[in-house]
Amino acid sequence: MRLTWVQPEDLLSHQLVQSRSEGVDVADVEARWVEAGGTTQPSASGASDEPASPELRALAQELLAELDSRAGEWHVPTIPDLPVLEQAYERRVLNAWLGRAAGNLLGKPVEKIPREGVREILETSGQWPLTQYITAVGVPDDVQRRWTWNRRSKATSLREVINGMPEDDDLNFAILALQLLERHGDALTTEDVAQAWLNDLPAGRVFTAERVAYRNLLDGVEPARAALVANPFREWIGAQIRTDAYGWAHPGDRTAAAKLALVDARLSHTGAGVTRRAVRAGACGPRAGRRTRRFTCGVRRPALGSCGEQHRVGGVRVDRSGFHHRDRPRGDGWVGHRLGRRYGRCRVWRGARGSGRVVRASGQPGGHEPAGDEPDRDRRTGSEDCGGGTGWSLMLSSWVAPT
Repeated sequence: MRLTWVQPEDLLSHQLVQSRSEGVDVADVEARWVEAGGTTQPSASGASDEPASPELRALAQELLAELDSRAGEWHVPTIPDLPVLEQAYERRVLNAWLGRAAGNLLGKPVEKIPREGVREILETSGQWPLTQYITAVGVPDDVQRRWTWNRRSKATSLREVINGMPEDDDLNFAILALQLLERHGDALTTEDVAQAWLNDLPAGRVFTAERVAYRNLLDGVEPARAALVANPFREWIGAQIRTDAYGWAHPGDRTAAAKLALVDARLSHTGAGVTRRAVRAGACGPRAGRRTRRFTCGVRRPALGSCGEQHRVGGVRVDRSGFHHRDRPRGDGWVGHRLGRRYGRCRVWRGARGSGRVVRASGQPGGHEPAGDEPDRDRRTGSEDCGGGTGWSLMLSSWVAPT
């Protein structure tokens, strides 16, 4: 068995990318690694095919510690006190939950397939533009061999086998957050979150930054530092999927939602990984509480205030001009193409900054394809915003009714 997302030799290539993005000089570390026979190409699947030699693994551990020592000190952001918006409508909270599940289910069969593969699957089988859940029926054999369905989701998430929403890490975290709120309410601490993970989450059902943080907890690292030790995924999008319930429980109260999101997120993330989380929590409150057809402006722009003015999400400084309804994609695939050129494949779809842009596009009416390597997550977020922000009219019954 080759466990993903925790092998030192696999983490180092990702850490080189992360450290470089933080402005750290990694040239000497990279040179030592390459000279010893290591690769600087991050593995998109989470693990290389073969384990490293004991000597190379030991060097990877040494270099990870060296890069950790060079990282700048991360300061927990201050959540500003914001006015409470209109009260939520009970139906819209339900719509947000249904949108979360439907959007997630839509992207699951093609998770980790790049955009060009998803597009080929849909076009060659007559499913483009996409108006239903994806089916394998009609997809040519050679296309299925070239772009293989997600191994775990093929049996549960293609249209012809759907029987409700299958178990998924995106939904597991939402339910765990509800459980934490029932137990602790607004007094929730990061230690409470860590204890809940150890008690209620199997290690094999968490990934990337969460898996590294889980390992650190088992190694005796305190929850306050679990995100900081040998964790190259600390600015990835994992914390985003743990946000929504805090907003649902505080409709219109962006400050309360964002504070709870911060408490949860800092267990595994820092920087943009946390800031993006606060934005998501802030979005869930106004989304459920405001009547608006222009949900990109009406939902996300108020949410941006929940993480203050001093942080960056999506490659731009976070302020009230960060998202605009008029910035919708210029034709199919425009946003994904532009982001891919700017940030690179792995950093766009899993990095919090690039993903913020993809989610904005995937939530727009008329977005026809699941986007990128995390299509379940991006479509889930976009669909949830659609359902909770604009009401039932945009949540077509074909997506949420029993099949």
